[in-house]
Amino acid sequence: MMYIELGLMSFLTLFGVVVAILLLTYNPLAVKITKIFLITYIVAMFLNMILGGYMDLPSDLKKQVQQKMAINLWLSVFWSAVWYLYFTKSKRIKAIYD
Repeated sequence: MMYIELGLMSFLTLFGVVVAILLLTYNPLAVKITKIFLITYIVAMFLNMILGGYMDLPSDLKKQVQQKMAINLWLSVFWSAVWYLYFTKSKRIKAIYD
């Protein structure tokens, strides 16, 4: 289970680096790929939370970990939505990347 989580986080990290490079180089595809990254990030956090339910921990500790993961998921959803809307609605983003 640990290797799945490690692979998922490694993929997200590499994807994030690609998105950052595209944004910094003003690539016209940067906005579209950034939006894909934001959605992928939410899906990955959700999968991480589900996989966290299979951890071999004492039940009280497992419950605490799952609660923290749920909070992290909702924070990720909130901030990803904020950034997604910014990249969708911003006139500045359109002026720079179109």
